[in-house]
Amino acid sequence: MLITAAIIGAVIGGVSYVAINLYNGTAITWGGLTKSILVGAVSGAATAGIGQIAQSATTAIFGTFKSATLNWLALAVTKGLMHGVAQGFIQGVSGGNAGQSFLTAMATSIAGDAFGAIGGYADTVVGHSLFGTVAGGVTSRLQGGNFWEGAAIGLTVGLLNHAGSKLYPAIDRLLNGNQNKTILEIVYQRINETENSTTGTYYIEGTDVKGYFLEPSGPSTTQSNQDKRIPAGKYYLKINSGKKYGLKIYNSDVPQSRAILIHIGNYPSDTVGCLLPGKTLGVDFVGNSGTALKDIMSAYYTLNNSQVELRLKVIDIKK
Repeated sequence: MLITAAIIGAVIGGVSYVAINLYNGTAITWGGLTKSILVGAVSGAATAGIGQIAQSATTAIFGTFKSATLNWLALAVTKGLMHGVAQGFIQGVSGGNAGQSFLTAMATSIAGDAFGAIGGYADTVVGHSLFGTVAGGVTSRLQGGNFWEGAAIGLTVGLLNHAGSKLYPAIDRLLNGNQNKTILEIVYQRINETENSTTGTYYIEGTDVKGYFLEPSGPSTTQSNQDKRIPAGKYYLKINSGKKYGLKIYNSDVPQSRAILIHIGNYPSDTVGCLLPGKTLGVDFVGNSGTALKDIMSAYYTLNNSQVELRLKVIDIKK
């Protein structure tokens, strides 16, 4: 993923250099073009890397809140600061304006997270890319800087981080297909059901990650807005870029639009169809949900690549 991001960043850097010089009527040199391509490659790799470590950094700095909105805000702020520091440093050492780049990247990242939370077209590769480009350019211009230099930073952040969960799997499928992929699963065995919830155990194949899930009580349904659990079966997983950090669960019967997630929570009141992970289990309760989700997300980032795909398998209560 980092190599892919570096290549895309290099392209962005090279194209933006040519475009800015043509717009300003200044000469295009091989030295300047090479420098822009190298800076773009480093910037792209750094941006993608931040996407991989942001959740762990957020948990280390802020801990885990009971409110999903506060968890989302903490993650957005952490990502914004990390992007700001990375872009400020990279642009600074390459002769650019470090302070301006810091503010442009930070503001674009936080605004991009809020934009993506709208859902629909906003939460697509094109949506994130366009918004990041415009937001970066406008932020840079408001500081008295060059619109197109800010646009390049915004495009890098929007495309390679906010849209990353959709972009990188699509590139993997295009280049490698799914024929030779090894499928590993989060295997979830439902064990108990009360009037308020369904609970069970899970483990992730190929790792030592395990814990408990809590979800709504039955009967299972594929319909939205029922506050009921999903049917047993096999599901695809992808990063959710909305306000609730976690993994989106979907298949041909349970569409992505139903927004069933694996996300932080402890009680039945914290879920409307979603799976809440935990390290401890009680009656209608799972504990240490933040730690459990962190372990699941780390496994997802570690395992998911061009050779391996992580999915979810839900097994009904044995009767």
